[in-house]
This record gives sequence, structure tokens and C-alpha cells, in this order.
Amino acid sequence: MKSQEIFLKTSHFSKMKKFTFTKKQQELMRENRLKLTSFEIGEQLGCSGSVVQKWWRENGLQLTKAEINKKKSAKLKAAKRTSFDPLQDEIIKSEYLNLPEKALARKVGKSSAGVRVRMRQLGLVVPKKIIEIRKKESQFHKGQVSHNKGLKQSEFMSAEAIERTKKNRFKKGQAPYNSKKNGAISVRKDNKTGIAYKFIRVSASNWKQYHYHVWEKENGKVPEGHCLWFKDGNSLNCNIENLECITRAENLSRNWHNYPKPLQTAIKLTKKINKQL
Repeated sequence: MKSQEIFLKTSHFSKMKKFTFTKKQQELMRENRLKLTSFEIGEQLGCSGSVVQKWWRENGLQLTKAEINKKKSAKLKAAKRTSFDPLQDEIIKSEYLNLPEKALARKVGKSSAGVRVRMRQLGLVVPKKIIEIRKKESQFHKGQVSHNKGLKQSEFMSAEAIERTKKNRFKKGQAPYNSKKNGAISVRKDNKTGIAYKFIRVSASNWKQYHYHVWEKENGKVPEGHCLWFKDGNSLNCNIENLECITRAENLSRNWHNYPKPLQTAIKLTKKINKQL
């Protein structure tokens, strides 16, 4: 039976003809796209609302979000569907440019989402300049001190609020979901030189330069006064064949041409002073 039902349904849809509109019907859909819903227009034309929407899409008449919101607010306004009383409306009209959305919601005793919808229904739009000013005012500024700095949790939170936060706290030994495991490799840039190096996680909160890790596994610790050199000049190529252990003095002479002239002069003068001492 199931296979027969499926066959009947598919064969029924395959025989359905494309709905065509007359010029008058097309004119009706164009003129009322901002006044009536697709369902209401469909009822007048004897088709479904989805058919009307499809015709709008094919003819580049699909409603934008702004047009949909405008149509909704006009419909609600006409039907007088709102839980805001006249006094609350007056407060919103007089204060929407002075107070942010959340503060305005607290003042009228409504949710911020409800105030946002009501503002749209009343045709109230906050200018972009004011929005940007409010964003900057809500951000932390350089030198600004947090309201709870130096205070115990019990001094700025109620006992009920503290109890609610317990279930969301990290437990002792618990690691964040995105924490790296031992052996994980990360690439970081040196703040002074801007050169990128690979780092390996040895243990929790313990990261080591990967080329040193590779070298020491094969040859032991790098002697004092020495450093590692990348033979091909690629600081991300940490193959043991690409690493060379050289003295700091040798490293300085190899990098000499990369240093700016003022620094070269300063190094030369320092060497002369050290010799005289």
C-alpha cells in the first residue's frame, strides 16, 4: 500500500500544471506587495501564498527584511495588538534618544526585545551617531578600574547569585575544551624580530621552542653561549638536518648585515669599551 500511495502522490505532482497569471492578476500582486500578505493575495487569486512568493522572486519583487518589518508593524498597528499602554508609549517616544534599549526597557517595565519591536511599530529609529556613542561608552577604557576589583565575591554578589554560578565554574584540574594536549605544535611570532617559530607543549603551561626540542632529543642540551641556526634560513623547518649549533659570536657575525647601521656602530663601540676594561 505504501508504494502505491507514493506512486500516486508522485504521479499527481508530475501532472500538476504551472500556474499562470493574467495581466490584471500580476498588477494586483505588484500593487499590493507592501499592503497585503502573500496568503491574502493568494486567497483573492485562488492560489497558495507560496505561489505568489515564487512569482515575486522570479520577477525581482521579493520583499526585503526592512519591507517585511514595515508591513508587520503596520499590520499590528492597524489591529492595535500591543501590550504597551499610552504612558509607556510616551516614555519610549521621549526617552529613546536619551536611554539605551535595556535602560529604557527597565524604565517602562518591559523586555528589551519588546521595546525594540514597539519602537519599530512607532516608527522610532535611533541615529547611527548615537548608536556609535553608546557602543564607545559601554566599552572599557584605558585606565578604567573594574567595579569589583579587590573585592571578595560575597561583597558584590548575593548568596543566591553565588550559588547559581557554582555549576558553571571550572573544577580543580578541569581543562578548557579547546586546550592543547602535550605534543601539540603552535606557531608564534617573536615580538622583537617578527620571526615565526614553532613551539611544542611539553606539559601544562609549559611550551618550548620546537627546534630546541628536536635538537636536544638527538644531541642533548645546547651548551651555554651557543644557539641553533637554521641552515636554509627557514625558521619553521625544524628537521634535525636543517639545524646547526653555533656560538653566539658566530650568530652575531652571520646576522651582522641584517642589523641597522646605528646598532652595528653601538655593538662595535661596546666591544672596544669591553676590551679596554
